[in-house]
Amino acid sequence: MEVQSPICRIGILLSARTPDDFSDHYVSMGKYSIKFIFTTFGSHQSATEIIRMLLRENHVACGTMIAGAQSLYHWKGEIVEAAEVVVLLKTDVLHLEQCLERLNDFHPYEVPEIVTVDPFLVSEPYSNWIRESLSRAE
Repeated sequence: MEVQSPICRIGILLSARTPDDFSDHYVSMGKYSIKFIFTTFGSHQSATEIIRMLLRENHVACGTMIAGAQSLYHWKGEIVEAAEVVVLLKTDVLHLEQCLERLNDFHPYEVPEIVTVDPFLVSEPYSNWIRESLSRAE
């Protein structure tokens, strides 16, 4: 018998529902196109520098740093273990391409982990805040 984690069960529950099944406090992202970008950095300082640059240039509304990640991976024939800072960037479809371009241009890693995620649902006030934050300098 396969045992599922609580997170997996939640994912199955959510995937069986449609955006219309949720209250008016959430919006389907097919409607507003908010994007999340996950990436990692080797230090808090390098993560902070990149996030600040993306904020100044109005490519993201927010960058969240999650310290304490420990990654193990294959690199140049070896298994490497490294402390990393996970970063979650919040943007929208209109700013995504330039954000990814700048992130790739200035990321300190030779092969940066940059993953874009389309959220299923986002609270309406948060979605509005992201869009308002990104439109402030336009």
